[in-house]
Order: sequence, then structure tokens, then C-alpha cells
Amino acid sequence: RLSATLAGMEIGMYNSIGYIAQAVGLKTTTASKSAFICSLAVVTVPILDKLWGKPLLRRQIIGACLAAFGVYALELGGSSDALTEGDILSLVQPV
Repeated sequence: RLSATLAGMEIGMYNSIGYIAQAVGLKTTTASKSAFICSLAVVTVPILDKLWGKPLLRRQIIGACLAAFGVYALELGGSSDALTEGDILSLVQPV
């Protein structure tokens, strides 16, 4: 039981760090940009799976690439705005 409690506390800590970073990031970026950046969780899951030795399926790679491209197109496509501090902080949430 103790190990499950400690594991739950660890997961909760990481989750809290992500949400706090996103909230602080919203001070210097728009909510729509933050939402698009946070949708990168779709990309980070297959990357983490690969890091932990799980083989990736072709559809996971294609999906992650499409998601990353979509976020890029919506975030920076056609604009000259560079990434802001809020964008970087928002990126902590999906990681």
C-alpha cells in the first residue's frame, strides 16, 4: 500500500507542476495558443513509450507527426511571432 501511495503522490506532483506551469504561462500568452501547445501530449506519449522500450506502431508515429505539424501550423504558421515565455511554460504541461 505504501508503494502505491508514494507512486500516486509522484504522479500528482508531476501533474501539479504541469498545471502550475500552464497557469503561469497564461500570463504572457493567449489561452488559445496555450491550449494548442498543451495538446502536444498526443506527441509526448509515443515518445515516452519509445524511451521506455515499447515498440511504436506506424500509426502512432504518423499520428504524432500529424499532431506536431498541426500544432506548429496553428501556433506559428503564417505569423512572425516567436515563442514567448508563456509558450515555453505551457509546453511543460504535456511533457
